[in-house]
Amino acid sequence: MHHAEPVVLLLVLVAGLVVLANKLKVPYPVLLVLGGLALSFVPFLPVIRLDPNL
Repeated sequence: MHHAEPVVLLLVLVAGLVVLANKLKVPYPVLLVLGGLALSFVPFLPVIRLDPNL
């Protein structure tokens, strides 16, 4: 469970982006895409691999 912290952080960031989208009156998928693009440039995020047999 050493990947729990990044997953929780990502969930909090997604929730924050949705709240920000509501305040800015823009569709939330736009901010989620921009947030995902921003996170793709963060070099120290771990690669999370999921077992395909889940």
